Amino acid sequence: MERIWRKDILTESFCEEMLRMMAGVGTERAGRWLPINPYAAEMVAHGYPPEKTVQFAGKTGSLVGVRGQVAAVWNDDLAYVVAIMTDGSRDLSWGVDSEGSLFAAQLGRLLYESLAP
Repeated sequence: MERIWRKDILTESFCEEMLRMMAGVGTERAGRWLPINPYAAEMVAHGYPPEKTVQFAGKTGSLVGVRGQVAAVWNDDLAYVVAIMTDGSRDLSWGVDSEGSLFAAQLGRLLYESLAP
């Protein structure tokens, strides 16, 4: 994921397309409580004041009792990649409020709060 974000694997245009396809994927997990606005750049282009938001691109995966995610989070002041895998959950539900998804959300928030300037 880091090499895709840095655009140093394959070609730059392929990396940009992969990030575009993964934009917002997994925001219910590691991105759940981050300041994400997928329309921020468009809003600035139309004269709205810039917001302090991050871009988020990810890929999720799930099995019974398992949740996984890899994501890149960035803006002008911050950039990081996170990989999260949970296993052994007794909560076997598939919703956004499942134990594994909420754990990823909490970890995502803690990581952002510890790294944000």
